[in-house]
Amino acid sequence: MNHLKRVMAWVMTAAMLVSSCPTTAIADEVVSQVQKPVAQTLRSGETYGSLQEAYKAEFETTTDETHMSFADRVRDVEKNGKDTLIYANLRPAQNAAQTGEVRAAIEHADCLIGAARMLEVAARPGQLRVAAIAPDAIAAAIAAHPECSNFTVLMSGDTGFFSGTKKLLPLLPNCHVRVLPGLSSMSYLCARLGKRYEEAVPVSLHGREHDIAADVRAQETVFALVGGEGGMAKLCARLVDAGLGAVRVSVGERLSYPDEKITCGTAAELASREFDKLSVALIENPAPDAVVTHGLPDEVFLREMDPAHVVPMTKSEVRAVCLSKLALTERAVCWDVGAGTGSVSIEMALQAKRGRVYAVERQEDALALLARNKAAFSAGNLEIVSGTAPAACEALPAPTHVFLGGTAGNLNGILDAALRKNPHVRIVATAVTLESVGALAARMTDFEKAECVSLQAARARTAGSYHLMQGQNPVYIFTMQNRREQA
Repeated sequence: MNHLKRVMAWVMTAAMLVSSCPTTAIADEVVSQVQKPVAQTLRSGETYGSLQEAYKAEFETTTDETHMSFADRVRDVEKNGKDTLIYANLRPAQNAAQTGEVRAAIEHADCLIGAARMLEVAARPGQLRVAAIAPDAIAAAIAAHPECSNFTVLMSGDTGFFSGTKKLLPLLPNCHVRVLPGLSSMSYLCARLGKRYEEAVPVSLHGREHDIAADVRAQETVFALVGGEGGMAKLCARLVDAGLGAVRVSVGERLSYPDEKITCGTAAELASREFDKLSVALIENPAPDAVVTHGLPDEVFLREMDPAHVVPMTKSEVRAVCLSKLALTERAVCWDVGAGTGSVSIEMALQAKRGRVYAVERQEDALALLARNKAAFSAGNLEIVSGTAPAACEALPAPTHVFLGGTAGNLNGILDAALRKNPHVRIVATAVTLESVGALAARMTDFEKAECVSLQAARARTAGSYHLMQGQNPVYIFTMQNRREQA
């Protein structure tokens, strides 16, 4: 006879991890053979009744004909050994905000598993507790206690936002999953502040590197999960460094607990303050000014470390056409070979917000300017690579897009290296000398799709009380790519 083992795996939201705030949880029922029969495990008075009530509220009110009654579900489990994994919500700091399912799951669990601080909050007196955080350790703890029928696992992380849930679920393969999202720290903090958040962009800075300045520069409202000692002060200091010291920051500490605290001020005002290591922030920028079109003015980029040495740079008009020809995607993986000051690299990074840009440069003075321009634009997805291509590109991931602004005589090697990693890579290259034009033209036949555009721009300059047009050098722009096979 098959028996029922209920494994209640509850995952608290990132708010619990970061701010001890309202939480989301996972509850799963895992069917397996255990020591206790179903009748003894389920039909035990209050436990059975609570689970029956929760089941009816969740399933028996639906019009979905595939859902059976609770009693039929139990009999079906006894007969066929089917599995169920249910996700529910948990907010330990305020019982009134918890659902009946959550309270029942915690109350009737034979064993609680999770971080020590969460167990301290959620466990009832005398309840078996196992301190474990890593998903494999949690799965091992469940397997190590066959005498228990009900497990409640408390994990840090919102079920869909940088959560340990992602790694835990594959370790429980015999479960059918159902998600019931709960009150998040973002909605809780915004409610306390009386703020709307339908356009807020959520960002996690807990345990990961991310430059939030780019998000704040582009968005009116950003919600940030922050962790670690001094994490909130570092966030505010970064905004000040990026020229965003005047934006409003509302910091929530230990939300939903009796000692909850919310502090509001500008980033500059809060940069020197101390906050709880588990905090969240709502950042409001009334005038986001991130440019979304390519072809930024040349003067916004640093070009010289000293007046005697100016690093070459792809001019704005040419850069705009090259970026258009590249046809970047939001998740593009880009190489900029011969990056110079990084004007193209920076604009690639701004366009491919969720991608990665590798700026390859061999000149030491250009590398220094690259670093300064990267910092000025908060280009956290830009990585500077020191070296000469193609050797410097060997360790890079396969590119989806490549821009060649300078090849130092290694054109063929660089093209071959890019094509080896991705035969369908889209390549845009510029040439100003006839020798470079000839070398690129010779490679056009190696691609299924190739074109060349000659571009010459002229800019006005003053001559006394007059303005004269001064022509720039003509630039040849090559675009080459092999077609992808149709699916």
